Amino acid sequence: DLGNEISYVGVLNERTIAVALGKAFTNKTGTDEGTLWIMGNDGTNLATINETGSISYLSCGRDTAIIGTGGRKFSAISDKGKLLWEYTSTFDVYDIVVLDKPEKVHVAGASRLEVLEKKKAKAGQTEEAGETESTSEEANE
Repeated sequence: DLGNEISYVGVLNERTIAVALGKAFTNKTGTDEGTLWIMGNDGTNLATINETGSISYLSCGRDTAIIGTGGRKFSAISDKGKLLWEYTSTFDVYDIVVLDKPEKVHVAGASRLEVLEKKKAKAGQTEEAGETESTSEEANE
């Protein structure tokens, strides 16, 4: 029996889905708001990711779930539950779409489109310290 509202659901691939949980139901024992479940098609929970606060955005594809946690902060999670990258945008984001690999995405705003690609970490750096390359186009207003 589910104890929380479901905020978003997305398909990562033919084997897995992502389920973002919202607030717990009144008089129910629920999971923390902001929890992301990576689930198999048979209903098994493959991974649980707990975010601080609520999940306000979910986009899925190419074995990746991209979640937004309020403001302009986004994280990419693999179908195995691994954190792939984090990104803080400098503009309001409407959509993020994974391109040919989870490390390369389109980030779209009202008048701006960026292609971001996570670079490999250099020797001596952690993976999180790898640089992000950005190509940007802005609409004429």
